[in-house]
Amino acid sequence: MATTVDMAKLETQAAELRTAMMQALTDADDGKVRKLGNELAAVNRQLLDAKGEIETDARQEYRVSLIDGLSAYG
Repeated sequence: MATTVDMAKLETQAAELRTAMMQALTDADDGKVRKLGNELAAVNRQLLDAKGEIETDARQEYRVSLIDGLSAYG
């Protein structure tokens, strides 16, 4: 499961890659832009996966608490 530290690290890494891409665009270094773009895409995939894990865990916790609550009445 991803922790908030992992999310913060990934978000920082994505911001740094965007900054480097802007510099590479300014320098008209197409190869570097492409390389950084690929790295940013990988980081964005990791962020999406981590967010998905967090949402799945939250849904599971809600489901368990809902079942526990309903079981108290049955």
